[in-house]
Amino acid sequence: MAYGRPVRSSAVPVVVTVQPTTVRAGSDVSITVTLDQTVSVDQQVKVSTDSSMFTNWTTYVTVAAGQSTVTFTRTLTTTAEGSFSVSASCNGAAAASLAVVVGMTR
Repeated sequence: MAYGRPVRSSAVPVVVTVQPTTVRAGSDVSITVTLDQTVSVDQQVKVSTDSSMFTNWTTYVTVAAGQSTVTFTRTLTTTAEGSFSVSASCNGAAAASLAVVVGMTR
């Protein structure tokens, strides 16, 4: 390791999982980003969606040092309908997943 230079991970996303894959409007979804390797330093990952169906979207998540995954929860709006995709990118690579909203919560 060179002194004075920041340590940088070369890990890239390989899988984005959305659970459940079929979800009701107003519900929470659990999103997991899996990298191709365990990181030795915290790795920031950009996450994005093609939808405005979420009430609390965050642009970046962090995979902690010593880990290869990060899981976070987001909430769909009560008027959400259709499908949405979630993608994750870092270090020049990306992965994505698709989920479907099946209707209103009642």
